[in-house]
Amino acid sequence: MAKPLVPGALLVASFAAAAQPVLVGVVLDFEQKPDPRFVGQLRQEVERIFRPAGIELRWERRDEGQASRAYAMVVSFTLKGQCGAQRAEAPVEPPEGTVKLGWSLVAGGEVLPYSGVDCDQIARVAQSGAFQFPRNFRHVVYQRLAGRVVAHELVHVLLRTREHHATPLGRSPLNPASLGFDAALEPAEIAALRQLAKPGPERLIAGRGLFFGKPN
Repeated sequence: MAKPLVPGALLVASFAAAAQPVLVGVVLDFEQKPDPRFVGQLRQEVERIFRPAGIELRWERRDEGQASRAYAMVVSFTLKGQCGAQRAEAPVEPPEGTVKLGWSLVAGGEVLPYSGVDCDQIARVAQSGAFQFPRNFRHVVYQRLAGRVVAHELVHVLLRTREHHATPLGRSPLNPASLGFDAALEPAEIAALRQLAKPGPERLIAGRGLFFGKPN
């Protein structure tokens, strides 16, 4: 279960004026100490995806403390298992059937801005035979897949949508071939995300999980 944010540590502000980027706080809560290179590359990949929509992501680490900042929204991620690209090189059991890579919590029929990522499951998928990439490319697959899971959940959260789309970023279950291409937001998603810059009330968000394998 996701931990509540530290009272007073992160403030939810009203949405910025249309001309300003939307500041979104992303709180990362790792079960195990992560590889610093993994964290840096994760941030770069997710920021690249959301930059065209005018979304400015500010990253916080729960284990490093949090500064008092005002955000339009705050999304908290729990990252399970061992998170680091070297995880893709260590022997792991292959995935069986459909596996959950990411998810968002639901309470009272509403999906909350608390999401999760399973780094160990990502490692299993990265090593699976579904990806026709060289063995020495596994760490790249792992890193790209982790960034895509976080971005996928953020789209659900920020746009309050339960829908999936047949796009590299919006598809669930994941299409392995899509990792050969950079994920990007669709024009409609960019337009919808830009609407967040308009003044409006604080909102709770809807989301769904990202899976790998056959559809249920």
